[in-house]
Amino acid sequence: MKKLIWILPIVLLMLLAVVLLSRLGVPILPSPYYADPNEVYEGRVIDAETGKPIQEAVVLGVWHKVYGTPAGAVHQFYDARESLTNADGEFVLPGFKFPALRGLDSMDLIIFKAGYDHIDTTWRSLKTDEGYHCKVKWKDDRVIISLRKLTITERKNRSLPIVGLHIPKEKYLILLNEKIGEYKDLGRNLP
Repeated sequence: MKKLIWILPIVLLMLLAVVLLSRLGVPILPSPYYADPNEVYEGRVIDAETGKPIQEAVVLGVWHKVYGTPAGAVHQFYDARESLTNADGEFVLPGFKFPALRGLDSMDLIIFKAGYDHIDTTWRSLKTDEGYHCKVKWKDDRVIISLRKLTITERKNRSLPIVGLHIPKEKYLILLNEKIGEYKDLGRNLP
């Protein structure tokens, strides 16, 4: 019983430290959802029917910092990076060194090309989500993503990828321009 009496103040002190550090924005507990330790995210985007590369598809990576709080995890925008696929459909997005020490969650990923289906998920989900098995293949650490060309009717009825309001517009200008191109191709007014 005496052992329990002196353990209680230590436990309370530790809980207080966790609360104070989390209020200061220090990541407290490692999350199973932290980004893969990729310093570079690489892949290729191809046409699902022909297997040919899709040039100038937009690849947007968004990272959020995760803060532990007594009420649960809180996510805050950290950074976003864009890239276009080259003539071979290949892309490279630079990541961050030591994402777990930075408290970063798995990278959110949008891949979009006007006229095609799109991907809107996390990098980790590309590896683990069964729903992507027909669109995604892996070769070493490089992802190969197949996008299906859409009919005009499908294009008119679909929703375009949405970027969170908390992300500064200058961080996704390439995606924004591609979406504007899609609206213009379909003769629609911009939202």
